[in-house]
Amino acid sequence: MNTTILRLATVWLLAATGGLMAAPRNPNTDWLQQARYGVFMHLLPGDARQLDQVKDFDVAALAGQLEAVGAKYFVVTLGQNSGYFNSPNATYDRVTGYAAGERCSRRDLPLDLHRALQSRGIRLMLYLPCQVPNQDARAQKAFGLPEGKKDQPLDLTFARKWAAVIQEWSDRYGDKVAGWWFDGGYDHIHFNEAIAQVYAAAVSRRSSWNYAG
Repeated sequence: MNTTILRLATVWLLAATGGLMAAPRNPNTDWLQQARYGVFMHLLPGDARQLDQVKDFDVAALAGQLEAVGAKYFVVTLGQNSGYFNSPNATYDRVTGYAAGERCSRRDLPLDLHRALQSRGIRLMLYLPCQVPNQDARAQKAFGLPEGKKDQPLDLTFARKWAAVIQEWSDRYGDKVAGWWFDGGYDHIHFNEAIAQVYAAAVSRRSSWNYAG
């Protein structure tokens, strides 16, 4: 991707506290408060052509931009509603029946980002929605959700299947990822503490996590 079209939006994030987040005074989140600010990027391929462009993303140029503005962490979307993801995931492919590279990029962009950011002292965080892409009826059906272009009601059965996808990424990246941001934890889709803990178990062995509801 041409770096001249990259748009960097600086965001302020607080160290996680509270029931569904990290425990109070958890030292695992101290770094986030001390970092002061970072950059959050929505990188969301919307079709096969855009997914193919993930291979051209210039991680070195981005790392230089982040260092120049003094950002201490970078949050990037693994994917969101379109059904395309910026990293391979064999579990997702197996559940949905998609071929490798059809919906999950062949390039492991988060791994390449970590390598570029680590030498500059910038931490990497990853973003995921609390459910599968709501614009992909095939994925919704495969994971047992109602089909339709909107957020669907969740339950523990679904959460455990989605957590298996999350777990593959978590196991691969380990300490290379400093935190996880989960979006869409709304009351109206029945997101609750039990579901939150399923997701936390998939990632919290190695990093901090937060959710947006």
